[in-house]
Amino acid sequence: MANNLILDDVTYGTTGWNGLVQSNFEAIEDFINQFQLASVVIDCQITTKQTIFTVPTGKVFIPTKLIIERPSASLAGLVDADFGAGAGADDWLQQISLAAFTATTDYGVLKQPEQAAGPPIVLTKKTINVATDVWGIKINTGSTGVATVTVHLFGFLIDA
Repeated sequence: MANNLILDDVTYGTTGWNGLVQSNFEAIEDFINQFQLASVVIDCQITTKQTIFTVPTGKVFIPTKLIIERPSASLAGLVDADFGAGAGADDWLQQISLAAFTATTDYGVLKQPEQAAGPPIVLTKKTINVATDVWGIKINTGSTGVATVTVHLFGFLIDA
C-alpha cells in the first residue's frame, strides 16, 4: 500500500483525459483505502459492546468518520447506539438512531461534530485512543427484528 500519493506523478497514459489508466486508478484507490481501518458486520439486536477495531501496539488512533450501510433488514426500533472506546463505547458519538434504515440500499455517514457554535468557535475536544483501546458500538435499544448492518471505520493510525 502506498504511504502517500503525489498527484504530479499520476500519468494519463493512452486514455488521455477520458480516464486514468488502470495502474493509476489502483494507486489512488490504495491511497484512499488506507484510511479505512475496519469493516465489520454488526448484529443490530445485541446490546453488549461489539468490537469494530482495536488500536495496535505502538500506535494511537484518531477516528474521522463511520459509514454505515446495507442493513440486511429494517432497523426499525434501533433508536440508541453509541460509538467509541471504553466499556460503553460512548466517548465519540452517543444516542445515534438507525431506525430510518429500512431498505437494504440505505447508508449514512457519521462524523464527530467539530465545533460548538460561536463566536468564538470552540473545537470539540476528544481524547486520542491509545494501544489496546477497543473501539466499538454499543446498541442500547436494538432493532425490533433480526438485522445486521455493515460499519466501516475511518481514521488515522499514528506512531505513538
